[in-house]
Amino acid sequence: APALRPGARDDAGSEVRIERIRDLLQGAPDDPAALRTEFYGSGFHAAESCMVGFPWIFTINRETGPHSKSNLGCIDVQLAVSRDFRHWERPFRTSCLPQERGAWDEGMVVTQAQAVRFGDEVRLYYAGMNHAHGMPKQGGGIGLAVWTRDRFASRDAAGEPGELTTVPLVFGGDRLEVNAQVGTAGGLTVEPLDPDGRPIAGFGASEPLRGDSLRHAVAWRAGQIAALRGRPLRLRFRLQRASLFAFAFRAGA
Repeated sequence: APALRPGARDDAGSEVRIERIRDLLQGAPDDPAALRTEFYGSGFHAAESCMVGFPWIFTINRETGPHSKSNLGCIDVQLAVSRDFRHWERPFRTSCLPQERGAWDEGMVVTQAQAVRFGDEVRLYYAGMNHAHGMPKQGGGIGLAVWTRDRFASRDAAGEPGELTTVPLVFGGDRLEVNAQVGTAGGLTVEPLDPDGRPIAGFGASEPLRGDSLRHAVAWRAGQIAALRGRPLRLRFRLQRASLFAFAFRAGA
């Protein structure tokens, strides 16, 4: 059975996506019976603890166009994530490669099969076209999308303080690193908890993290996180004027 497929939530957004390319459809009206979303393909990126997908969202407004018997519509790229290759989550149903009206890639974008790591960047090459699917070919080119490492999405606390507590994890290193941006008037702390959400004696909240780093080293005034190696625990993050992208247990240099 397919592990990654569109659903009713995707179909519900079809009209909005078609409206973006209305000028490219050359007056071809929408067919309510055909209006839907399909997956055209996908690219992938193997992150540390999960697989990030880049499904190609094919939005169809009618079965045939004025110049072709192909489905008429547009293609954009969104994000998906899985930890077991069977269950996929798609919390954001918006394009991760924005296509502006009149741009060279306005009509369709399709990615390479796999994004590549280059230093602290994730790079994804893609093909873009300035015409709708099912319309005569006009122009296009090759594009490059670049993300800073592990910064596909974030939990943010821009004004009021925010809090995030993880599911139970098993600590397997000698330190904790956090990928985060913290504003000059903000802060981010981490507190280890037992699996039931109770504070672990000897720790409490960490020293506040500040600044912008892919590898903030988390430190505590009292306990050493390495002492919890092999134990199940939760992490409670408290944020103010901060964006949390990722965290990782690390060992060695």
